[in-house]
Amino acid sequence: MKNILRKRLIIPLTVAIIAAISLFIFSIMVAGANSYVNSILGAKDAYDFPYSGEKTPELWGELKTQAERAALCNIPEDVLRNMSTAGLIETCMNYPFFFNFMFFNSPQQGFESIYQAFNGLKELYSRDDVADIILNLNTSLNLQKLITNEKSHALKFNFIQMLSSQDEILNKMTEKQRSELFQISTNRIVEISEKHSDVFSVNFVLLLMGRILIIDNPEFAKIVDEHEQIKSFFETGLLMISEDEYDSFVEKTEDIIRFSIIGR
Repeated sequence: MKNILRKRLIIPLTVAIIAAISLFIFSIMVAGANSYVNSILGAKDAYDFPYSGEKTPELWGELKTQAERAALCNIPEDVLRNMSTAGLIETCMNYPFFFNFMFFNSPQQGFESIYQAFNGLKELYSRDDVADIILNLNTSLNLQKLITNEKSHALKFNFIQMLSSQDEILNKMTEKQRSELFQISTNRIVEISEKHSDVFSVNFVLLLMGRILIIDNPEFAKIVDEHEQIKSFFETGLLMISEDEYDSFVEKTEDIIRFSIIGR
């Protein structure tokens, strides 16, 4: 497991920025809201955003700031309250600025910026059944089908992992549900490393696994707390660490990670 994770975790910041910009350009090319991810969710009431750079380019160009554009993308309250939770998740995936979490100092900071700007994500966090639907989405997600049917597949995968790893989501899950999600993520890392390492990074999967362990495994949480850079990664989603430092962390946490996997 150590060798698998090391290959995919140490990513220079410049490469990450270039990849994010490329994904941004690629996402603009995506036409229509229907997608493989949406077919898993099966919602019939997702919000159709009337304004975007593609649908209303003249209006979009007249607005001077992103804050003004984001304000146009908030969902009317009467629609928001009556939307299904699956519809809300699909709506968040279709949000014109959902890719913004990759353009901040850290993915977590970017994700929180979406939360502050978009009432759909705020509403999603309040739903009692969000944990069940997020778990089902992760369970049903097939990476090969995602690649085949989603032009912005890597970006959407990262978004799903970031959404799943938020405290507001994980704390709504039972310990059993988090255990199931942890096992799915363990298998996902192996699958990515063996089949899709040229398409997906395991960083956001590891982030999700670590945040689950921090909640449910006090020994792991204690080890993380003693390593500032690893702690920072699980807090921010940004990994800036040397190979030697990572080896030290792995040596001290490999047994507890293995125990966690077996125990689940």
